[in-house]
Amino acid sequence: VTLGPLAEGKADPFANTAKHLTPEEFHAMLAEAAAAKDSSTCTPSDATSAKQTVLIDARNIYETAIGHFEVDGVTLIDPRTRAFSDLPAVIDAALPSLAHKKIMMYCTGGVRCERASAYLREKGPEWCDVYQLQGGIQRYLEAYPDGGFFRGK
Repeated sequence: VTLGPLAEGKADPFANTAKHLTPEEFHAMLAEAAAAKDSSTCTPSDATSAKQTVLIDARNIYETAIGHFEVDGVTLIDPRTRAFSDLPAVIDAALPSLAHKKIMMYCTGGVRCERASAYLREKGPEWCDVYQLQGGIQRYLEAYPDGGFFRGK
């Protein structure tokens, strides 16, 4: 799987990939983000220590039309790309809004997240808190047959 000419020579998934989360860990992190959004105990002093969570869907427009993760309080970036090689441009455009946030990525089986997460992490220390769903949506739906936070097929 290639990220195309924008990422040529970059995004070594063996050197800088995101931390893999099992479906259970991924689900728990999403639940924690949703609970933090609803928490009434957050004060201005500790609000800065709680990072906003952003989900990035690394799939193409045809796959995202079938379904996506939906979590209250978590921003979803659906790049609506036709090809995986279009994703670097979407990531580059979103970089300022992603800095210092907890970023969770997912794709169908986990392969595309290897490259996409490495590409993002190589942008600098502002984008180091990146996680990916191990085994992708396939493994998540095996662990959560009712869909969990995933809405769609």
